[in-house]
Amino acid sequence: MLLLRLYVIGRSDESNRMVTEARALLGKLGCTLQMEIVDVMEHPGVARRNGIVVFPAAVLTDTDDPAGPKLVIGGMALLGDVTHQVSKQHPVGGHAA
Repeated sequence: MLLLRLYVIGRSDESNRMVTEARALLGKLGCTLQMEIVDVMEHPGVARRNGIVVFPAAVLTDTDDPAGPKLVIGGMALLGDVTHQVSKQHPVGGHAA
């Protein structure tokens, strides 16, 4: 199973857009993907404990992959990077290479 954790700052227009786009992404992908949103203004300790210091950021974790999480940092473009990582690990209609 994949977990996408988005780290955002407050409820800015960019943060809201990113969350909306991430939810739309979930609907398009053909794999099981959970999403968790961390507002670092409300929960700064979560980002600090996970070593996240640049925002917005996304961490994609495959719970079956011992290699650990994949960190993608950036604005709205990061969702394209997330899509690329997911499709590499869980291609639609097939298995990861």
